[in-house]
Amino acid sequence: MLRHTEAAATHTLDVGARRHMKTRPAIFTSMVFLAGALGFSLWARYELIESISVATMCNATSVPMRCIVRDYVIATTILPLWGYIALAAGAIAVFSRRFDLTVLALVTGAIGLVLYAGATAAAGFLVGWITLAGSIARARSAKDR
Repeated sequence: MLRHTEAAATHTLDVGARRHMKTRPAIFTSMVFLAGALGFSLWARYELIESISVATMCNATSVPMRCIVRDYVIATTILPLWGYIALAAGAIAVFSRRFDLTVLALVTGAIGLVLYAGATAAAGFLVGWITLAGSIARARSAKDR
């Protein structure tokens, strides 16, 4: 008869390089990164890019640091850079099943959705979610065996 132990009851995700992470902390970690990325991208969009006062300030002769950051953020939106990174990370994560690439696809997809890279970012974001859900399902089915 099998005994129910605490070690057998935990779900773990493979996070690469022979490391495993329990499922709940892994999900919590990915959600913290996702919330941070959404916060950054919303701040960048509405406080740096679309703010009229910042745009006026950046046209002055003395350029503050905020304008340099604004220029770099705008440069990433010229090409849908965030969307391409999300799509590439999501595609690699599907085949390699690496947790860090899954989180990268989620984070860059969320940033891309807010910063004008809608189509490619949405695809990468969805592939990241599907890969995360598959990792969780594999961890739970491995526990049941």
